[in-house]
Order: sequence, then C-alpha cells, then structure tokens
Amino acid sequence: MRGRIAMYKSRIPLFLLATLVPFVCACAKQAVREQPPAAKPASAESQPAKKTPKEPEKPAEDKVATILDAAIEAAGGVEKVEAVRSFKADIEGEMPLGHYTATNTWRAGQQRMDIRLPGGGVTLARGKDSCWAGKGPVIMPVAGDDAKYQRALAASLSATMLWPIREMGWKVEATSAELGEKKCDALIIDWPDLAARATMIFDADTHLPAKLEVKIKVAGQQRLVEMSLAEYKEFCGIKMASRRSSALNGKPMNVFDLKSVDCSEVDEAVFAQPEQVKHGTIMERDTAEVSVVCHVMKGSYSGFGDSFGKLLSHVSTNKYGPRGLPLMIYVKGPPRVKKQKRFVTQVCLPVTNEAPDKPRKKGEFVFKKIPAGRALAAYGLGEHFATAPELAKALLKEARKKKLKTRGPLMHITYMDPASVPEEELVSEILLPIAAKSGK
Repeated sequence: MRGRIAMYKSRIPLFLLATLVPFVCACAKQAVREQPPAAKPASAESQPAKKTPKEPEKPAEDKVATILDAAIEAAGGVEKVEAVRSFKADIEGEMPLGHYTATNTWRAGQQRMDIRLPGGGVTLARGKDSCWAGKGPVIMPVAGDDAKYQRALAASLSATMLWPIREMGWKVEATSAELGEKKCDALIIDWPDLAARATMIFDADTHLPAKLEVKIKVAGQQRLVEMSLAEYKEFCGIKMASRRSSALNGKPMNVFDLKSVDCSEVDEAVFAQPEQVKHGTIMERDTAEVSVVCHVMKGSYSGFGDSFGKLLSHVSTNKYGPRGLPLMIYVKGPPRVKKQKRFVTQVCLPVTNEAPDKPRKKGEFVFKKIPAGRALAAYGLGEHFATAPELAKALLKEARKKKLKTRGPLMHITYMDPASVPEEELVSEILLPIAAKSGK
C-alpha cells in the first residue's frame, strides 16, 4: 500500500437515563449500669459505661438491594420501571460538531444513535453481535478495543434503567461517593470482559440519579466518561432526566434535551449491521460547509504518508481541533493530468476552528472553508489510491451524461484506516461538486 492513515475517529457521546437512591444512617445509644453497694462505694463518674452491642452490618447484597429498591420507587415504582423494556427518544443538543437532533433507540444491552447534522448525519449502533457506524451508504465496522468501548457505553445506558442491574447478571457492589458537599449512595458495576467499570451516584435528597462515571481501558489507556443527569420529567410513566451532559477525560463533549420518548417495543433488527455500499455506486448528495487545514502535496501519491504526518504535526502545534474524516482535494490530478510530477493534492483534515472567508496560507499549509452545496458521489472498495482514478472517470462520465455543471476539483474521502482494515474492505468516496441539483 502506498499510503497509510492513522484515522481520527469521532465518538459521538452517550445519552443515559437513570434513577436514584436515599441516604441511610443509624445511631446507637449508651446505657449506664448501676453498681452494687460496696464497702467503699465509688462515685458514678468512676464507673465505666456499658455500650449496647452494635447491630450486625447488612450483607453487601442487602445494601445493593436497598439502593435499587429506593431508586426504583423514586422513579415510579417497580411495575412501571420494569415495564419499560425498550424506547425510542428524540433529542436536541450541542456538541463539537455543532447543533444537532437525533433519535436514540435503546433495548437492554443495545443502542442506536441516528444523529442529524446540517449537510448529512451519522449513525452509531451497538448491537449484540456487532458495533458499526454509518455515514450515508457507507458502513464502518467497529472492532477490537473500540467495540468494547462502545459496548461498555451501551451497558451503562442499560444500567441507568435500573432493572437490568438485577437481571443482566452483572457484578454489583454498594459504596458511597461525594456529590457536591454531600455524601451519597452509589453502585459500582463491573464488566471485566469489557475492561470497564461504572459508578452510578444517587442524589441524597431527590433519590434520583445525578451522575454516572464510566472508566474504560482502550489500547492500554484509561478513559473516563462522565455523564450528568438533571431536570427530571415523566416519560412513559417513569421519571427520566430531560437535560443531560457528558465529558470525556474532563473535556465537555455533549449537552442535550430529551424532547419525547416512545416506549413501544423495538425490533432487534434495528441494531443489525446493514450491507456495505456496492462498488461503483454513484449518487447525488448534499455537502455541508466545513473548515479544513490542508498540507499541499506536490508530485506522486507515494508521498501521502509523509504529507499526512506533516499535517497532523501542524494541526497539533497550532491547536486546531480535529472533527472529521481525512480528505484529499485533487487540485491537479488524473484523469485530466497525466504526469505524476505535475500532481497537486491538498491533504486535509476538518477542524472545529472557524476558517476565514478567504484561504489563509502558511508555508506548505492552507486554512480554508469548503462551501456547502451539492455533489455527485462515487463509492469504491479497495486500496484508496488504486480505486480513485476509476471512480473519478465514472463521475466525469456521469456528469457529462446528465449535463451537470461542475464547480470545483474532485475530492476524496477515506472512511477507514488502512492499518486496521483489510485492503479489500476499504471504502473510498470521490466527490465531484456540481452547481445545482439535477432532479434525477
């Protein structure tokens, strides 16, 4: 392979529901025993007080049961809580990618997020047998440690519904934790097969869930996902947090409002991984405005690895915030330009920073906006640079056939990391910006 990419993978953070627990305390009294008469009676102050024996401590499993019972009662009672076996929720919020709306579909141990953003959206699914992400017709399987990470987040969402803690066979223990200035009850849930542990903290006053902390080990490094729950409202007969926020390793990631919840039964097929897009598929789609930082690479595509390395170093040094998949802009390239030494390619990374209206150049780098619009898209499977010329020719042929007016150079989005995905499964998308919707 002529070029390898260490792909940035965006994770869209999780939306959790939960319920909370009361605070319990116990006191003991002391009794003083009278002393019998003696030859030389001693004063009362000199006699030791006899302590009442301490009540035996509750077994650990009783403490867990006490916390769960109180939480379920606060949420609406055992009958109502256990009746909610799945749901589909509409949400609206803000994250680093901007304002969004989404549908969060849940069933015990499984979750699917369909996130809608300007110019397109993304799907993230955590099923029983597979984890995958989807963007348009492209399906990106999630495997290894990344899959464990996603399943741990799905398990955390299930835990906040309370009844799965009893029914899923997880290892659970009772503890306490600080929440503000208060000491609160908490439950620790271990998932050793996922290298993850969650701490669910219950508010001492409202008896509703206030915070969930999930520690997950990925590639030998610890991640801390913190989820806060507030502004409880009634949905499906039980109390759910209508305002939620999350952070990853202390960095805010997401805040959203729960708008509506449908607790009808959810079919497991919703979480199944769809078929991959077919090689050679051509379609029209909308494209969103995006700010990008690019390294200008001249000559053969064999220099892509070095170019991408320079780009990553520049992005880090100048404190840009990566926010999407790498892409190449073929300023000069095949099929119009034949000689490799004349190729000019911008190797780019979308960023959260707002680019100026006019491109800003700095040595070999450029910071600019790619405007929103319409594009003709072609999809191919195989090594990224090997499929690009074929797809480009197909796009230009389709544009001539439909008499479409083009409005910029070809762009190439790579959806998978060649270092971790077999070459024959790599998916590329070549985009040809067009002036207007064709209507076909």
